[in-house]
Amino acid sequence: MRSTQKRIFGFVGLAFVAAMTFMAAVMPSPEASAATESVTDTIVVKVINEDGNPHVKIIEPSDGAVIFDDSTDFTIDYNSTDKSFLDVTFIGQNSDGTNKQPIVISNYAGYNLDYAAGTTTTPIDLNYYDTTELGYGTFIFSLRNIGIAGVEVPGEQISITHSPFNFNVSETDEDDGSVKVDLDFKTETDPDTGETAPSEIGKFDVVVRDSDGNIVYGPVEYDPKDLINPDGTIKDIDIPFGDFANKTDTYKISITAYDKNGDYMYTMTKDRFYNYLPAPDTGLFFQNLNISKEDYLITGLIIFFIFAVVGFAIVARNHKTETNSKKRR
Repeated sequence: MRSTQKRIFGFVGLAFVAAMTFMAAVMPSPEASAATESVTDTIVVKVINEDGNPHVKIIEPSDGAVIFDDSTDFTIDYNSTDKSFLDVTFIGQNSDGTNKQPIVISNYAGYNLDYAAGTTTTPIDLNYYDTTELGYGTFIFSLRNIGIAGVEVPGEQISITHSPFNFNVSETDEDDGSVKVDLDFKTETDPDTGETAPSEIGKFDVVVRDSDGNIVYGPVEYDPKDLINPDGTIKDIDIPFGDFANKTDTYKISITAYDKNGDYMYTMTKDRFYNYLPAPDTGLFFQNLNISKEDYLITGLIIFFIFAVVGFAIVARNHKTETNSKKRR
């Protein structure tokens, strides 16, 4: 009886599920229902500017660039903006590498863009502006844009470095713990020898400081002539971090260039994180053998084990000899 009831309830359940599935299949979707109930809906068409939103973008130079030349081309890409103005802030250096007071030049260049689209280029003299002497240092280029109804909005800002040299620090330590520095500087062809020679720089000084500002290496002097290979490429500089770095720290590598008269030119500083790995503590007697205490203990245990086995073998042999002698008696 109970089995029959279960079958009846099962068939009823299947019939209910089938009915619900059929109803869901034949019901119109909300979109279709809306379309059949209303034929007066408004279709909104958006006209999109293919050039994007109004903008003035800096194409050249790139942010963070280091420029050897005494001038550069400032190129912008613009769209749907009435006017734009270029402001320049220059930060030079004192002879000790500290920054001078910034020189702010408003409206260095102006662009009448008339809501059009395109690109335009303005040459920038990195040594002088009118009667103002600039030179080696940091240039900050800032744009101010005039849009609809004369509203001024700030635009892009980039920073570049005008320097007679540049360098990059390797992120990988050498086997001996030293760190390579990829140096680059302005060169020219010597008219007398035809060889590549430094064009302006007479010497480099390299200094490394820890995060507290203490000098831990240098100054070490380099003659740029000695850093030029016969093929005109420039050699790397090796800084022996493994010899002086006594802690894990972010160190500051500073390179200063002087001209051929010995006058200060420019200092560039970059950070380098160094992971200090202390040498193994080898004790007093074995400190020059580069053997750690752990290695020494393990070696001692191995020697003790060998002597123990040999001693046990000798004792066992003697015991066997004595036993055999007693049996003969």
